[in-house]
Amino acid sequence: MKKLTIVYHYFAHYREPVIRELCHHLSADFKVELMADETTDVLGLQTIPMSEFTAGLCEFRRLKNIWLGPWLWQLGLLGGIIRGKSDVVIFLGQFNFLSTWIAVIVARLMGKKTYFWSHGLYGNEGKLKRVIRVSFYKLADGMLLYGNYARELLIDAGLDPSQLHVIYNSLDYKLQKSLREQKQESMVLELRRELFGSNNPYIIFVGRLTKVKRLDLLLSALPEMNRDSERNVRCVIVGDGPERQALELQVKTNGLEGIVQFYGACHDEETLSDLIYAADVCVAPGNVGLTAMHSLAYGTPVITHDEKSWQMPEFEAIVPRVNGDFFIRGSVSDLTYKTCAVLDRTVSNRTAVRASCCEVIDQKYNPEYQAKVIARVIGENSF
Repeated sequence: MKKLTIVYHYFAHYREPVIRELCHHLSADFKVELMADETTDVLGLQTIPMSEFTAGLCEFRRLKNIWLGPWLWQLGLLGGIIRGKSDVVIFLGQFNFLSTWIAVIVARLMGKKTYFWSHGLYGNEGKLKRVIRVSFYKLADGMLLYGNYARELLIDAGLDPSQLHVIYNSLDYKLQKSLREQKQESMVLELRRELFGSNNPYIIFVGRLTKVKRLDLLLSALPEMNRDSERNVRCVIVGDGPERQALELQVKTNGLEGIVQFYGACHDEETLSDLIYAADVCVAPGNVGLTAMHSLAYGTPVITHDEKSWQMPEFEAIVPRVNGDFFIRGSVSDLTYKTCAVLDRTVSNRTAVRASCCEVIDQKYNPEYQAKVIARVIGENSF
């Protein structure tokens, strides 16, 4: 039996479903080893408890992360690669992980197949950063990418298309699908009355409250949306972060207290599923990331800005006028127009819109799809 090693800095809790699915999917052909530290440098981020997670599923080798500002050296990585008996190694493809540069070269010299699991290029890199990233990516035998836009950029940068494999991204699909299937439309009315005392349509945002999320644009657009008194839209902001105080001040200054509710941070998936399912649209004025998948999984359309080079790869799950839309980046007027259009479409035909949202998650953005693609890629190239 062959051996696959997956190297990360740490495994965030939302990676558990795809790693578990991958281990099960490969169990007939590969023994799987995970290499990472168990601690994270990101405040508030939960990681997978590796001792519990790996028992009976796969092996785990702990590394020690040494951060030098934005640069990372992983103690134990080179020794693990040299002494390990892996046939295939998948590295998290971060060019600022200094030890990965050496480890991937050593692995290839030893005859191991190597892959980077990576965002790839964003399109907004300066010339020097682009050169460094492309040089780094060329060290591996192939790349496992989150989206097609990054693949196109890498092809333009000179990488071999046959080595670039799109695996998309995922959250806890099985749990989310189970929760979604338990929902009834009657609970939508109950939750809205609980939140606002009425059955008004509402916009939701779920995520960290940071400047890059540009929630100030959403708050600026709300008065324009409500100029049509029949629409009377509300807004729920789920999350916390450094921008909360500034956003609360903006709400107060603009007289939006009865329209906007700051729900606070929430990590309970059942509660989040209720909040997202009952919403008419999710608006992420900055980059959208995993919020898009989270919202679409519960049948709620997503709106975000249109500049691909300043987006996260999950924007590709959004199909304009089907399961959401894109507005001109930074434009309050266009955000208002697009949001009103999606709101009206959702209110008039909620069942069809919900089905369109769920379809892309069911087809591509789930751990089973990712595991199948990864298994095919390493199976075709490692035997």
